[in-house]
Order: sequence, then C-alpha cells, then structure tokens
Amino acid sequence: MENKQTGAEKEIEKLNLLARICDRAERLGIRKGSRLTATMDVNLAAKHFNMKLSEWLEADDFNFAHDFVGIQNHINRVTQTFDNRFLPRFSNSKD
Repeated sequence: MENKQTGAEKEIEKLNLLARICDRAERLGIRKGSRLTATMDVNLAAKHFNMKLSEWLEADDFNFAHDFVGIQNHINRVTQTFDNRFLPRFSNSKD
C-alpha cells in the first residue's frame, strides 16, 4: 500500500521544516531580525527557488549558513524577489 500525503500533510511537513531551519539558524547565531521575518523569508525562498528543505536542514554548518545568510542578504521584500543573482546551494532552480 502506498503512503501518499495529502496537500495539507505536505504543507504541515513544509512548515515544520521551515521552523526547524529557523531554529537552527538561531542556534548558529546567524538569524537577523525576528523569527517571523526569518520564517517568511525562508518560505519565500523555498517557493522562489524550489528549495530542497530537508537536504538544506541536514547540511553542514558552512553550507547551511551560506543559504540562510544569502537569503537574508539578497531578499527584496518589496518586490518579493532576490537581488544580485543569488542562487542558494539547495535550490532546484536551473538558472
């Protein structure tokens, strides 16, 4: 029997991953601003870059920090885009 997730279950899993990513960033001392802002930034990046969230969460500190800090440094919250051709290491984008 196949174990297929519903849309709601996938969304809950994604939200849990986003929370764990923000927890880790806080533990590493690399989060700027509030937790809410960080969660919104990471969620936007997850959508924009089709991020591999599980792989990112499991990455070593250096590669994890590269993507987290890069997202914070290159996000344009007004246009909801990313500046300076930033591409996270855990992106599924082909650009």
